[in-house]
Amino acid sequence: MTMQTNPLSNDLPQPTAHLFWQLAEQMAAGEFTTDAAIQRIKISPVSQTFTLNQLEALDKVVREKLDYNSRITMALGFINYALAQLSGEATLIANCGITLAEVQQQHKQNKAAITNLETARDLLRQINHPLEESTVTSNLGNLYLKLGQVSQAIEQYQTALSLVRELKEEERAGWRLSNLGRAYSSLGEHQTAISHYEQALAVARQFDDQTRTSQILFDLGYEHLELGNYEQALSLSQEGLNLARAVGNQKLEALCLSGIGNVYLRQGEAQQAITQYQQALGLTRINGDPSFEGVCLGNIGYCFFSLRDYATAKNYLEQGLKIARQVGERGNQVRWLIGLGQVARNLYKHNLALDIFEQGLHIAREIGNRQQESRFLGLLGTVYQELQDYKQGVTFTQEGLTIAQEIGDRTGIATHFGHLGTLYYEQNYYTEAREAYEQALTISRELGEIQNVSIWSANLNLVYRILGEYEQAIILAEESLSIARHRGDHRAQAYQLASLGLLEHDLGNYRLGINYFQSALAVIRQLGDRWMEGMWLNNISYVYRALGDYQKAISLQKEALAIAEEVGNNTNQWHILSGLGGSYFAQKEYEKAAISYQQSHNLAKEGNDLRSMAIDLGGLGNVHYSQQQYQQAIDYYDQALESAQAINDRQNQCGWLINLGQCYRALGRTYSIEQSAPYLKQSKEYFEKAIALGEKIGYIDLLRIAQANLGHLYAKDFNDAQQGQIYYERAIKLLEQTRGILIEENHRIGFFGRTLDAYEGLMELYLTENNPLAAWITTERCRSRTLVEQLAQTPLSPPAVVANSLLNEEAYWLSELRRLSLALRHASEEEAPALVDQVETAQKTLDNVLERMAPQASDYVDLRRGLPIKFQDLKTSLRAV
Repeated sequence: MTMQTNPLSNDLPQPTAHLFWQLAEQMAAGEFTTDAAIQRIKISPVSQTFTLNQLEALDKVVREKLDYNSRITMALGFINYALAQLSGEATLIANCGITLAEVQQQHKQNKAAITNLETARDLLRQINHPLEESTVTSNLGNLYLKLGQVSQAIEQYQTALSLVRELKEEERAGWRLSNLGRAYSSLGEHQTAISHYEQALAVARQFDDQTRTSQILFDLGYEHLELGNYEQALSLSQEGLNLARAVGNQKLEALCLSGIGNVYLRQGEAQQAITQYQQALGLTRINGDPSFEGVCLGNIGYCFFSLRDYATAKNYLEQGLKIARQVGERGNQVRWLIGLGQVARNLYKHNLALDIFEQGLHIAREIGNRQQESRFLGLLGTVYQELQDYKQGVTFTQEGLTIAQEIGDRTGIATHFGHLGTLYYEQNYYTEAREAYEQALTISRELGEIQNVSIWSANLNLVYRILGEYEQAIILAEESLSIARHRGDHRAQAYQLASLGLLEHDLGNYRLGINYFQSALAVIRQLGDRWMEGMWLNNISYVYRALGDYQKAISLQKEALAIAEEVGNNTNQWHILSGLGGSYFAQKEYEKAAISYQQSHNLAKEGNDLRSMAIDLGGLGNVHYSQQQYQQAIDYYDQALESAQAINDRQNQCGWLINLGQCYRALGRTYSIEQSAPYLKQSKEYFEKAIALGEKIGYIDLLRIAQANLGHLYAKDFNDAQQGQIYYERAIKLLEQTRGILIEENHRIGFFGRTLDAYEGLMELYLTENNPLAAWITTERCRSRTLVEQLAQTPLSPPAVVANSLLNEEAYWLSELRRLSLALRHASEEEAPALVDQVETAQKTLDNVLERMAPQASDYVDLRRGLPIKFQDLKTSLRAV
């Protein structure tokens, strides 16, 4: 290298500059070690004139003028540090050690960097330089935070804060408080972070530091965003933006614009978020800040991901990743790899997603960031869950959980527990799923993370629904809906409205269920989300099918299918086709049902969705069973059972075992008593297996059905009345146990006639045994528990002449009564009186609605008011149906 191009020439004598640069080049090429370079300096003429001032100047050049990514810069750092140690000057050793540590961080030599910073700190402490010690200690905290070792970072920041407070350096104390805010934020302890940021904000305002004030306002906005306080987050970001514009700081202006974009994105307003990010991008390009340009591009990518425009999302995320690689920002590389992996997941390119997440995991481990390592392990677990490789999913998720627990990342701990809950749920380990979700929910509530509270409440609601604990499920669904409304999160509102629709469907409140689904549909249409619109139309179709309005159900499913085809949503296509098969089946259009099930099965096979494939095989089995083609039905049920066993889908295993039991029983009844024995024995074995599995997974509905079927088998085929009675009673007990934990209201319509099977079998058994008293008692139990509710779906339901406005009013006040009743159960002594008054008002209002219905629907109104009805009248009404 010539003297003219040597970057050391302006600050050092030419011979010294030449020698040091030459030695650094040789070290970078691997020709020299540090010790060898020092020996060359010692024997050179330069050593005669080299001074400590020159060494200080050389350290300053390395620190301020050279590229940290260069291996030559690294070599100079080692030479300087070695010479400083030879000098014995503590301040010089500390300064050169700090410079070398900064270069080492850039080269991912983080352990060595920590060692050099700790040495510098200890030296500064020995020579009583507390201000400089505070700076180095804070730098150590920054490095620990970068590595995801947050507890160590907090310890360093607190020490640094104590030092500057002892020196009464209030402005520097404000900087350290901001550092602590960042650290607590990374742990998900947002309230603690807010406390530190607010103290830092007060200091910045005290010193009229408007630039720092703007930065801290942005930071506070982020914390409130994480807590779901969207209005406050938006206000703080806007205040920071106004201040940045007032002082003419375009970099901060871009940062605050991105903060506003973050709020809009969380609220589901992706288009508005894009507008903010694009403004930030424009400013960033003017200022020539490639690092933040990459951030803006990646954020826009996440917006398009939210809009399910995966091709555009991928394009922006790849641009962000490219820039992050160019500028050497490993943290942002990780961030955009997460987004690209999520895009691959949603395009069902699971192997690609695994590759991307493994790249991210490698980077996280390489830079020693345990927090990101934990996150990538969780993401890998999620992909394996979607591939239905649950063993791998649990392994990766638990590994991620262990790391999160070790580093005290409570948000990460909650996330991993939540993912474990989903893994257990999909394997039908409902007790384990409930425990995992409850742990996730508890932590998120303690942290005040409202968004995550909503997510885990919604997931826990699904578990309670499966376990038949409908009251708890509704409480959680309504809590999640309330949170979504408070946060202005429209997409989450739609999800929770649909969840309530499903619960009302389960409870038999079909009209109310339809209202919830239609409300969800209205929100989704307002957002312009065609993907979700198709899903909700399909959900509404199930309610109409339950009402027996098969044509309406089929019409909705065809509309949903057209949307799924339009947006290229293959998953929804096969789910809708499967549902369409069910509607045709219910309407006894078996040929059309078989075609729909087969089409669904083919698409699910292309998507490697083993669960859906098994469900479609079961549907085809149902078609053949209903046409008394029992052997063909058995073949399909066997395939469905085998598929469910392959993915450990225990819920559907239980269902197919019941169906096989019914099939063998039906097949056996086509033969003589002697010939039927092996088929009935096989039927009994399948029912017993279903009962054992149902008890294991705690799925009450399937367990009840299996018990009732075994009761039929003993009572009607084995002529064993005693065993038949035992199983009928068990089935009824399960039914009444489930109903016993439902919400009881004067005006509620609950489970309908689908649950009558065990009662009817037991009544018939007692009559066969000439035991009319027992038969009458069973009939009364049936009447009081179920038959009145069955009438609610007979012609005694409100006739068509009743105005829709009245029906909607009735549905609203039924929902309001339930909400108030639930609130009353959990109210304090102070809250209870006001709630009682509200319940009375709601009941009076509902009575008024029923009064207005009475002229057109007197029978229906009498039934809804719970007026007495004679059993003979009840039987007559049922016969009429």
